[in-house]
Amino acid sequence: MGVKGRYRLLQAFFWMSTVIIWGYGIAYLKEFGFSAGKLGILFAVASLLAAILQPAAGRLADRSRRFHWKLLFTGVIGILLVLLLSLLLVKNNIYIALVFGAYSMIMNIALGLMNVACFYYEHKGTKMNFGVARGIGSFAYACLSLLLGQLIAPLGMQIILYSGIAMTAVLFFLVLSLPYDGPLEQQEKKTASGGTKNILAFFKKYPAFILMVGACSLFLTFQIMTSCYMVMIVESVGGDSGSLGIVLFLAALLEIPVMFLTGRLVKRFRSYWLITLAGAGYALRGILYFFATNVTAVFLIQLLQPLSYALVVSVQVYFSDECMEVEDLATGQTFMGTSQAAGSMLGYFFGGLVIQNAGIKPMLLFTSVLAMAGTGLAVVSSLMRRAKEHRTP
Repeated sequence: MGVKGRYRLLQAFFWMSTVIIWGYGIAYLKEFGFSAGKLGILFAVASLLAAILQPAAGRLADRSRRFHWKLLFTGVIGILLVLLLSLLLVKNNIYIALVFGAYSMIMNIALGLMNVACFYYEHKGTKMNFGVARGIGSFAYACLSLLLGQLIAPLGMQIILYSGIAMTAVLFFLVLSLPYDGPLEQQEKKTASGGTKNILAFFKKYPAFILMVGACSLFLTFQIMTSCYMVMIVESVGGDSGSLGIVLFLAALLEIPVMFLTGRLVKRFRSYWLITLAGAGYALRGILYFFATNVTAVFLIQLLQPLSYALVVSVQVYFSDECMEVEDLATGQTFMGTSQAAGSMLGYFFGGLVIQNAGIKPMLLFTSVLAMAGTGLAVVSSLMRRAKEHRTP
């Protein structure tokens, strides 16, 4: 199997591995007696650590010949697999919660490195088509989400852990199978001559990019607050674990067409305007969730998934690649990946806090306001990026 095929398979198993934490993690840990507030703090801390470590991993991959992206990617997935296997032996509730927190942190770091891999091969001359690969990942996520939703009732919540171990083991060997052919030629020359020296210089060099990272962080805050606490949203309108599985399945399935068409979309429309459109889609979803009164309404709201989450996650990697010079490719992708970690931190913390103190409806209203604020940041970033394009000969 060629590198393109292996990468698409990697996307499938990566996203199936995330089902355990970003799909059913809250539901799983609730079985051990943890409240929404405590879980929110746990995952917020894990996401904060990921937000700090992601850019550091990117800078290391850009600046070091020894610790390149593949070595880092293999290492973090290997650590993750060992942690999950340890849960078969250790039954302490606190330890289980800490491992799930570490799981969330590591998958956020790995996400940025996986995106780096795609554009590494692109610059090596292989036409990867990130959107198609990401769409395959969503399809795999959708299928496993639906399957687990149906298996929980007869087999119990432990099926979440067993599936996570199986998916992560396959993911580890897929990462090992990816070829690494040394640094990009231009990257090696730039690194030798200095390149962007530090993070502060990086911020000054790419201000529009940093603003868009902030916007995407707020969009993904909405995503985390609604998807990871979806079990509570569904229960508030009379649903159960089976309904949760259907919601996750529909959301992942409906985003696939946009992801498959991403390559064409970014050729026809500016990537920054597509991300801005996604922000408006998120704000509308929040309002509709607020007024939903039954499970059917929640199912129908997933029709907006293509105009929100699908656009953000598939287009942001192209936006990053367009903004970055060659010596900053890994830093850019991992910084954009930081939006996922930052969004997770804010989403878990504020989601758990607001739900515990005020309930589901205020949480949905709060996250809609965040989506609107993110849209404002995206507009400013887009105008800055367009102005720079017009200045560039």
